[in-house]
Amino acid sequence: MWSAEILRLKDNTLHSTHFSKPTCKAGVDHVEASEELLENMLTLRIHLDDVSVRNGLLEVLPGSHASGKSVQPSTEESVKILVSAGDVLAMRPMISHASGHTEPESNLRRRILHLEFCATEQLADGYQWNHFLKPQL
Repeated sequence: MWSAEILRLKDNTLHSTHFSKPTCKAGVDHVEASEELLENMLTLRIHLDDVSVRNGLLEVLPGSHASGKSVQPSTEESVKILVSAGDVLAMRPMISHASGHTEPESNLRRRILHLEFCATEQLADGYQWNHFLKPQL
């Protein structure tokens, strides 16, 4: 399944024309962000374990970031991202991406620190970030 980036918010019950698909994961409210907001974000994935075809590697569709939030049929094959423990992958949330599953008979782990950065502090429709850290200059 290709994923849409989900934002962690303080309250996802507000009516919005910019956010959709409210959910609650582990007690934290989330929504799907607007294309405008996603274009201003950067994701860093810090890999604590090696990731291979056996433990749920990341696949991306090259050039898909240019098609907006809708995944367009592509003649290009997805690119499989193999990483080693300690590798950091920087990506734009607008790229179509998916993570596979770890093979059941495998004892491999896939631990990843997934950090999202956005310079947009004020969100539309009264929404607020769950946490927004400003650098102290």
